[in-house]
Amino acid sequence: MFFECAEAFAKRYKDNPLVIGTDIRNEIRKAHGIEGTWGDHNPLTDWRRAAKKCSEKVLAIAPHWLILVGGLHYQLDLTGVQNAPL
Repeated sequence: MFFECAEAFAKRYKDNPLVIGTDIRNEIRKAHGIEGTWGDHNPLTDWRRAAKKCSEKVLAIAPHWLILVGGLHYQLDLTGVQNAPL
């Protein structure tokens, strides 16, 4: 569902000159007992992995777009980005 929404958004706005990019997901935080991680390769929690995959799908449709990816915990935590950049 997550990737399909991003792809649908990109398809809808890819030719709109007023759209220059997208934020992949707003405010990553703990939900339903699952807390996001960065770069641990766990397919259920690794936000870096999901953001990379989603960004690739969006850029395949709109290669000229700027992709924004926030950190964990309401986008405030960039721990891990230095060791595992996106």
